[in-house]
Amino acid sequence: MPFPRRIAGYLSEKRIPQSAITIVHVTDPAKGDHVVPSQSFRFPPRPKGSLPILAIPPSDESQDWTYIRQSMPIIYYLEEACAPGGQLAHLNARALIKGGDALERARIAEMLTLAEELLISWKPVRSFGTAVGTLKYPAGAKEMLRWVKRTVAAVDKLLVDRDLGYLKDDTKTVSIAEIVLFHFFDFVEYCYGVDLTKGSGAVVKAVYGTETQEEYTRLEEFYRNFKVRESAKRDVEKGELAASDVLKVMQSWHPGVL
Repeated sequence: MPFPRRIAGYLSEKRIPQSAITIVHVTDPAKGDHVVPSQSFRFPPRPKGSLPILAIPPSDESQDWTYIRQSMPIIYYLEEACAPGGQLAHLNARALIKGGDALERARIAEMLTLAEELLISWKPVRSFGTAVGTLKYPAGAKEMLRWVKRTVAAVDKLLVDRDLGYLKDDTKTVSIAEIVLFHFFDFVEYCYGVDLTKGSGAVVKAVYGTETQEEYTRLEEFYRNFKVRESAKRDVEKGELAASDVLKVMQSWHPGVL
């Protein structure tokens, strides 16, 4: 799932140990959606809402657990909690919301906005174009894929003139926008078998009829470099690998989409 993977990547980059924030595993929603037996004695039942959910234990037994739903609010909460003066400041976790000047912050927000747009736009592509969806509509999926590629091209332009070599160095921090962006492309490639950073190189008609070359060299470098980071690796013991039968369904594309 893209949103829990985003959180897992963030926790890894943030350097937050498992002793401070534990990833609680739950069963597949189709099989009951319960906390797995090996952890159920330590944690309450899974709260209502889509994953991920940050569960904050009460300070005493008279209080209820506090829940934060949605990945970005969880990330923003943890950034503040780990900042000097926050309740998790003792972890000395590295800051991932970069300061800088107004232009730098705007660039980060720009990338984050496009990364979120990509994930939203991808939903109809996979829903209409693969065996995952309940409505088989290859033509609609193909058209929405053109819009996804339009945003991919916009991201590629953001990376022009940037030195992307630092991404291969785990001692160098990355921004939250870069984490979110990488995990979108990783999700699509791993689950659906499509590397969106590799364009065909052909000159094609974009969604508004203009001709454009389908090539994303800067984005491809970004993705390739980020892949070597520790946070990008999938751990089978942490439940970060999908079952083969699930992958088979996700990668079953209807003819004419790709």
